[in-house]
Amino acid sequence: MNWTIIGCGWLGMSLANSLLQNGDVVSGTTTSTERLNSLNEKGIKTEVFNLNSQISTELIDISQVVVLSIPPFDKTNPLTYAKSLVHLVRQFKSTTQFIFLGSTGVYPQKSAVFSEEYEFEKEEQESSLFQAEKLLQEFLKERLTILRLGGLFDDARHPIYHLAGRIGVKNPYGKINFVGKNDIITVIQELVSQKKLGGTYNLVYPDHPTREEYYTKKAKQLKLIPPKFEYESNVIREVTSQKIQLKLNFEFKHEI
Repeated sequence: MNWTIIGCGWLGMSLANSLLQNGDVVSGTTTSTERLNSLNEKGIKTEVFNLNSQISTELIDISQVVVLSIPPFDKTNPLTYAKSLVHLVRQFKSTTQFIFLGSTGVYPQKSAVFSEEYEFEKEEQESSLFQAEKLLQEFLKERLTILRLGGLFDDARHPIYHLAGRIGVKNPYGKINFVGKNDIITVIQELVSQKKLGGTYNLVYPDHPTREEYYTKKAKQLKLIPPKFEYESNVIREVTSQKIQLKLNFEFKHEI
């Protein structure tokens, strides 16, 4: 399989390494000329690229699956991000499949349980993430798979390292909606290998402890100072991931 990863950052780079180990051909893009040689040396044929650039003809011809791994970048105008992504995907062939790595941040910050069937209110449709999903779906239709990722982590990169010892951390009774990097990579590869691309899926580990319970326990496990919480207000927001589990007969492995 010939893959192209638009955005070889922390997650994109890890996905590329896994695909290469699987024997696939991987191309990629980076905005940094300094990273170009190191990515090429890893076996990733890389181009320097930003969202207003033109994709090379060679990359267009070989790409079977394109992974869009670029977070929103213009909070002042939600449509800028969406239109830039559509400008990008329009350059590829009509047979190319796309996987958009979105975020559960597309759901509003209010107390509720969110599944993929959630109906967004009008004012909730104004975010960069929602507009990106909407415009990509209008253009790509069944060639688009949207993965709404929970909070990303692995053993070396975890929010507790940022929160340890802090005072006045908000939302102690809010729910944890995290997903491990390796589970994301497995789902992407399984969607392709099982030929089940298309649709929108939440990717979130199925356990949802409270923030206070989770971060206190995690800090103690890592011998860090637990954060102290502020109890004035809480948003109890939970994201479900049953749809992807049923679609792929998938079980999340990377416990939070």
